[in-house]
Amino acid sequence: MSQPVPSHKMQNSAAVPPIAGATPPRQPIADAIPATTPRTSAGRVGLGLVLAMLALAILNSEGLVGWSRDLEPGPVADRILEGAEAWHGWMQALGPAAVRPWLRAGLHRLQGVEEDAGFGAEGFDAPIPQDVLDGSAPDSAPAGE
Repeated sequence: MSQPVPSHKMQNSAAVPPIAGATPPRQPIADAIPATTPRTSAGRVGLGLVLAMLALAILNSEGLVGWSRDLEPGPVADRILEGAEAWHGWMQALGPAAVRPWLRAGLHRLQGVEEDAGFGAEGFDAPIPQDVLDGSAPDSAPAGE
């Protein structure tokens, strides 16, 4: 003989009358999220990285050329340099290469800084003065003195 199934274990919940004043059972979170919504953010992170790299390649094509010049010499580095220089030429012709220097100059004006202040005309590639290397520069005294 089979035993009667308790009403709280019945498959058909319509057979059990609702209790007055009770809140309806909550829907499980997994069921509340539409199937089209990604459950992880890996796709969004990947898309963000691709967009950031694309923005850097478009707006900082000069930096890409500089980076490719710093690579270890070899046939692969030569191909990368050729591609970077061609890309920079396209960005100059189309106009995006002019955005970064324009933004940088505007930022320097807002900060009240002269262009390349403190770096000289050669920028960061300027040679280190010999008096600094020798330790005879006025501000190169050891910290303990």
